[in-house]
Amino acid sequence: MTIITDEGNTITVNSQEELINTMYNSYYYDFVYSFDVTLADRTVLSIGNEEAFRELLESCCGDNIIDDCGCDE
Repeated sequence: MTIITDEGNTITVNSQEELINTMYNSYYYDFVYSFDVTLADRTVLSIGNEEAFRELLESCCGDNIIDDCGCDE
């Protein structure tokens, strides 16, 4: 997954830990679409835009996106 930070830096993250660190260290960030997500059942989803990403989060976390959603890493 690639992220563009508030300083215009493009960062490729390869793990959940790298994603969290990148998001924590940036005031603003945006995702570069499209990217693939592998679900716990090994299904691979291609996330092509923000709407698809929101749908993924909602399917995983319901209305409780901010709190720990309990999804498998």
